[in-house]
Amino acid sequence: MKKVKLLILGILFYVFALLAILFALLAILFLGALGGSLLLVGFLPLMLLGLILPMAYLLYFIEERSWLVVNSLLFLVMSVCLLVLPMLPKGDTNDESSFNADAFYLAFYLGTLILLQICWMAVILFSPVRQLTRRLGFVVLGVLTLVAFSEISKLNLHQYLQPPKVSDNSVR
Repeated sequence: MKKVKLLILGILFYVFALLAILFALLAILFLGALGGSLLLVGFLPLMLLGLILPMAYLLYFIEERSWLVVNSLLFLVMSVCLLVLPMLPKGDTNDESSFNADAFYLAFYLGTLILLQICWMAVILFSPVRQLTRRLGFVVLGVLTLVAFSEISKLNLHQYLQPPKVSDNSVR
């Protein structure tokens, strides 16, 4: 029951902190104090604080802090490889549809950031951290191996794997 209470309080803390940061960024944007775009100036701090706040919350309440940091890094690598990289926009377009695509990606990344961190807090709180570290390590190793094999297959190296051709004179 204590872990459920920690999770619910962590979710509330995380969501309220993100909303406070978002409202502060929008207030600064409307006041015109930011010279850059909202995507670069506002979204980057929101992403960084979105990654730091749950870890700081869990570091305060969890006893096995070193395992928490290792699990966090492994979970971050796995989520970037499996969620973020496949959804990156392909190519450069400067027409009106690119604004809709940028809005979609911004909404997707914000939603992914919020849901991923909430699921990450639940996994850290409800699973044994040493076994989780071992399993996440194997998952990350497997994903990186598959990505490496995929990139190697794009190099068209199968032409070098054919057996050498034997001439008629060398058979005798």
